[in-house]
Amino acid sequence: MHLIVMTEAAQGGGAPEAALDSPSWEGLLQRWSPLMMRLAPSWALQEDPEALNTLAEQAWARLVWGRALQTPDDGRLPLEAWLVGDTSGTAWARLSPFHGLVGADRITLLPPADLQLSESESRELFAAVHPLFDSEGVQLQWHGPTHWRVAHESLRDLPCASRPRAEGDSVQRWQGRTPLAASRLLRRLQNEAQMVLHEHPVNRLREERGALAVNSLWLDHAGAATGPSDPQDGAAAQGPTTWLQAVRATAVRPWSQAHEALQAWVDGALVPPTEGQSEPVLVLCGRYAAQAFTMRRLPGGWRGAIARTLKPPPRSKPLRDWLQGLDAPPSGAAP
Repeated sequence: MHLIVMTEAAQGGGAPEAALDSPSWEGLLQRWSPLMMRLAPSWALQEDPEALNTLAEQAWARLVWGRALQTPDDGRLPLEAWLVGDTSGTAWARLSPFHGLVGADRITLLPPADLQLSESESRELFAAVHPLFDSEGVQLQWHGPTHWRVAHESLRDLPCASRPRAEGDSVQRWQGRTPLAASRLLRRLQNEAQMVLHEHPVNRLREERGALAVNSLWLDHAGAATGPSDPQDGAAAQGPTTWLQAVRATAVRPWSQAHEALQAWVDGALVPPTEGQSEPVLVLCGRYAAQAFTMRRLPGGWRGAIARTLKPPPRSKPLRDWLQGLDAPPSGAAP
């Protein structure tokens, strides 16, 4: 089992210092700080403000594909197809209802969570736009109030900016990173859906009570659920069973909900992997960097017994230092 744990700052939360001083964080830090003495740092990721995928998404793809990501991978991680578990090669994407705040020179994408959209409201809006997609042979599925799914061949290998990348920023800036020629059909359907949403009774009622209207849909996480087409670092090409097992063996959790997942990871990592199994990886994902760790292992038998007796414990930074370092902007960079 692989595990990715995200700090509050990595999720777009408040100041990392304030989060680390909160009572809930303090308990986690005390409980899991000794774990760092048992871990060996592995690969790391650094934040690129122009990347189309977040650090957590990049870390997940690296664990699933078993290789370092390359430049052409950016924005082409088939995250929705992985979640669907589709082994047929169908191309999927996530479609997120959101409110675009219209300003003088741009439209700002507000986080969908700000909508506080109920299931009934979401299903009514979904039913209103569904015929548009159905008429063009685009499969549309409802998965949650702010999580819809689309399937269509035009989504294959389509680079898209992940929604968390664009939240609080310009819709035009990030949406423009998707090539228009390759996404013309989906872009047109999004525009037509905006007109339907604008006049929908659900939005009129929401505006009357001072709630944000759902006035647009964000497309991301597009692609077909296959293994990497150009394996790197000795990784073998993956078949459906391989990548699906890797997806199911990887969990992503916020630190506030990480206790049980961390315990499960430790329990699994303490047992050496058998032949053909990969070493369990723990990834700490902050705002500006992510760091992977594996369990330190000493040799078995008498060599291991001597090593445990004579070898000093490995030096390792406390958990708090790791988390603060991953949330700290690089020297000279704006926070």
